[in-house]
Amino acid sequence: MFMVEVNLKSMDGKRYDIPPKIRFRLEQILLKIEVLADYFHYMVQKHNDGKNKKYSQDMEIAKLFYNITTWPRPPDKFNTDLLNRTRIYSPKQLKKIYGKWKRYHNNVNDFAKSKPSPKESDECIQLLARNSISRELTDCRIPGHCEKILYEGSEYGYGLSHRLLFMAIARFSRNCIVFTEKVDQINTDKYCRRSFSEAQYIALNGFKLPDLMYEHITLCSLFGHAQFFRNSWIRRLLQFQTLEGCFSDKIAIGEFDADLLREGDNDEWKITNPEDIMNGQCNGHFTAVAAATLSSVLRYIFETYH
Repeated sequence: MFMVEVNLKSMDGKRYDIPPKIRFRLEQILLKIEVLADYFHYMVQKHNDGKNKKYSQDMEIAKLFYNITTWPRPPDKFNTDLLNRTRIYSPKQLKKIYGKWKRYHNNVNDFAKSKPSPKESDECIQLLARNSISRELTDCRIPGHCEKILYEGSEYGYGLSHRLLFMAIARFSRNCIVFTEKVDQINTDKYCRRSFSEAQYIALNGFKLPDLMYEHITLCSLFGHAQFFRNSWIRRLLQFQTLEGCFSDKIAIGEFDADLLREGDNDEWKITNPEDIMNGQCNGHFTAVAAATLSSVLRYIFETYH
């Protein structure tokens, strides 16, 4: 929900340039987000009792997404020129880049092969979170091994998306430079080019890694990459939504069972919750990424057409 708020609040100045009915719906969404944000704040504070050290890293990271004031820099304006300059690969070219789907899929889900690994990513984001929010662009204070994984990290999968996430936090939350301003821009553009080619490959193979694909879209949209908003990709995203509103990656692989869709016994939010929700039929992370993607689409429409 935080990324939804980031996208929609960035349109505050344009809200009155859109039709009244749409403006009303937008305001209703923002009110709902405030309710969800209050719940998030309450639950974070509930875990922040100062006694349980096992949540300390999660707490530091959670504060990056605590409220909109922790992201003082708005998302970049969308660059529509990228719609014409982005390379579209043929199925043969994509297979040459990523190999056979089964092996690629297994590699993506083998987090030990990812660079950064989830553990490395959390450690570096925690260290980045300790940088104060700067009004003026400044240098990020991070150790060399975090810089190294940004330079030499995975070129696909969650390793790539976590490199993008780190750059997004540095730019929009802490307003700091990782390498130099120019190199940071070159790196994020490079990451998003690779994310786009990977999204093409996932789409070619029946959208069977939707969580990863739309995570790429969410992060690259922060940097103004409009080329991801292909009608077929957005329509396909909506097909993963269930009647309860949450999103299920099980739909892509034929394992979703609507009869089992109900609130589970352990669905109360916790900072270390597993990702499966609604009795295991929906995925909390995918639902969050899907909502963020759709809010990015709204921002693109309002920026471009209103």
